[in-house]
Amino acid sequence: MKKERKTGGKMKTYPYAIFDMDGTLLDSMKVWKNLGRNYLELIGIRPPEDLEEHLATMSMLEGAEYFHRELGVKATPQEIIRGLNRQIEDAYRETLPLKKGVREYLSYLQEQGVKMGVLTATPSYMAKLAFDRLNIGKYFEFVMDCEEAGGGKTEPGCYMEATRRLGGKPWETTVYEDADFALETAKKAGFYTVGIFDETMADRRAYLQELCDRYVDSYVQLQG
Repeated sequence: MKKERKTGGKMKTYPYAIFDMDGTLLDSMKVWKNLGRNYLELIGIRPPEDLEEHLATMSMLEGAEYFHRELGVKATPQEIIRGLNRQIEDAYRETLPLKKGVREYLSYLQEQGVKMGVLTATPSYMAKLAFDRLNIGKYFEFVMDCEEAGGGKTEPGCYMEATRRLGGKPWETTVYEDADFALETAKKAGFYTVGIFDETMADRRAYLQELCDRYVDSYVQLQG
């Protein structure tokens, strides 16, 4: 049997697809890079040097709980989330662009009859702000954040909930992600995984090329 190429060429189409948003559909990771650090400094708390390492695998709620429980932020987790959201909402509403080839690829999958959903660590209402502006909401059955799905992407439950909502099973669903920990979770849970390159994961490229069923620099490569 001919082995499918991992980095280019048209790939097998599965009937269901789950897309991450930040770094996968949107070129948006730059707005998150210093968000937590800036928030803590703004309220007079010195961030730990390894803050970003702690936050990397957390959902927004998990990060807010960490701020409250471990770093001494007096605000409740929900108040912390609202404060963080205020710093970045305008970017989703007004400026963040799609990654290369996204619109064309979503249209292609829709033509193939693929049912698609979005699972994001970002609050779903912010995803919808961007999707409405970019006119891509029409491609998705739902836009769901990790809190709505029951947990973060270090555990498979959120992916299982997303594929359940689509009506599929892991072995007939493709997961598109940029982050290593999320792709690890989806792969272990039995999903077909497609890694999308993002600059924030540049140092993990070689590992992700081995981990994922497919790994590409842009969606253009998936239709070649």
